[in-house]
Amino acid sequence: MVNEFAQYIDYGDSYLYYLFEFSNYAWCVFLTILAHKLSLISTRAMWVWIAIFASPFLFNYVIFSPTLYGDQYIYTFEVVERAFGRERIQGSGLSGYNSTGYLTGILLSYIPIPVVATLTSLAFSNRIIAFVFYIWLSRLEHVSEKAILIFMLIPSFILYTSLSLRETLIIVPATICLVSFLRGKYLPIFLMMPILWILKFQVFTFLMIFFIATIIFRTHKSMLMFVIFVIGGFLGLFIFEEQVLEIINLYRLAFLAEDFEGGYAGFGLYGLEYEYVELKSIVDAIIESLKGIPVLLFIPLPWNWAGLLYPIQFFESVALMVGFIYIIQRYSLLKVQAFYPLIFSFLAAFGLYAILNQNEGTFVRYRFEIVFPWMVALYYLGVSSLEKSKDSSNNLA
Repeated sequence: MVNEFAQYIDYGDSYLYYLFEFSNYAWCVFLTILAHKLSLISTRAMWVWIAIFASPFLFNYVIFSPTLYGDQYIYTFEVVERAFGRERIQGSGLSGYNSTGYLTGILLSYIPIPVVATLTSLAFSNRIIAFVFYIWLSRLEHVSEKAILIFMLIPSFILYTSLSLRETLIIVPATICLVSFLRGKYLPIFLMMPILWILKFQVFTFLMIFFIATIIFRTHKSMLMFVIFVIGGFLGLFIFEEQVLEIINLYRLAFLAEDFEGGYAGFGLYGLEYEYVELKSIVDAIIESLKGIPVLLFIPLPWNWAGLLYPIQFFESVALMVGFIYIIQRYSLLKVQAFYPLIFSFLAAFGLYAILNQNEGTFVRYRFEIVFPWMVALYYLGVSSLEKSKDSSNNLA
């Protein structure tokens, strides 16, 4: 945990920070060995985690400049300021302008690591969260440890949990909420949803679509109720067309400004000279969404590649879509009623993001915040449904 003895030093593009971060890595290795001794993980998992705990060393200052993910500075400074009893922005709280930075700083400051000495330090905090998440996930009923290890080795999961970002605090709670709901365990949901409300309201909303569909409309039990829910959802879009379009157009403009050279300031000076296509109706929005979903699925597209990460992310996105199809076919999820509200909430998320997509770099991150939790949930739904069908067959026999 951070304390009054913590000191932040930015070593720029030098490699001196390796010396200071090695203590954090050694601590992570110790936790891995301890988990193995306590029989929480297998020997195979222990060696895998010892290897991938070193991933924070590979990204900042090595593969790319930390300024590529500039919000790392925000969360690091939040944690360091807390160590000295100060506020990075006066009056920060769980609501208002700095709520995401404030809560991220609070949560990461309570993850025990030896030192917060550089911009990379909180990456080890995120790696510890990912490790605890792996232990929880791999010890659930029905799941295969090998399958969960594969999820942990997805390149984007390694990337975002190896930086000082808030993505881990979004992906992990979202996954826990979905899997816990499928297990019929609701306490973790009540604990995690408030975090998502503040850190990523969009993900909170997509989860609520799934929860409302299943809890209120019982769409996981009846195809008729699922159809009624979907039709009702589309009718609601048309009934509240003006309000929905106002929100969508506002966010489209905001993401366009964010991607503009010079950011919001540059857009304010020069951006209005560029043509901006405002959506005039829900039909326009649906058409734009259908056109944008294939793009969102596979960005960054080859003609936009610039640097090593881009082709990796493109081929990873292809592999993830193949993985989705494999899970659906392998476990015959089209025959499982609970699959439909789950995939509908996923498609609703993709549909909205496809409309808002004005900034490729941002939406690659946004996409993974949706893909990973829903993919793990589909896997858990598949293996649990398969076990239930086996039990039913045995009982009949």
